[in-house]
Amino acid sequence: MLIPSQVTLIPLYVVFSKIGWIDTHLPLIVPQIMVNAYGVFLIRQFMMTVPDSYIEAAKLDGAGYLLIYSKIMLPLCKPALVTLGMFTFVGNWNNFVGPLIYLNTEELFTLPLIINSFRSAYAVDWGLLMAGSTVAVLPLLVIYLFAQRSFIEGIAATGLKG
Repeated sequence: MLIPSQVTLIPLYVVFSKIGWIDTHLPLIVPQIMVNAYGVFLIRQFMMTVPDSYIEAAKLDGAGYLLIYSKIMLPLCKPALVTLGMFTFVGNWNNFVGPLIYLNTEELFTLPLIINSFRSAYAVDWGLLMAGSTVAVLPLLVIYLFAQRSFIEGIAATGLKG
């Protein structure tokens, strides 16, 4: 988290080119889902708010660690997981530099790159630019409306020790 993402662009490009991921959507999806330091801290803080009495009661009933995780902790962490999912989705949806580096063909361009193509060196097609921006915001609004309750619960409860 301390290293800016711009510093890692060249080494990541070399790695992704060696495994054949350049000009695919894989370098845009896989690293953000698999390696998310912010997600580790968010989920940890949320799990610290879960009372230890739930875990102790499950251990007394003979539950193992996998059962405690899958039947107790995971359902209790649903608001934090929804919040993390929304933060990750919005961050990747609005990502401009990553697709600009890793994608070469216009058919694979993401929405921010397509919207940027409405600008030229000397003119801007404002109508297309505003219409594209509106279309780009609609999925974010729909996702937020469906996950609003869990999102607010996740933000409100994370970081509070109860």
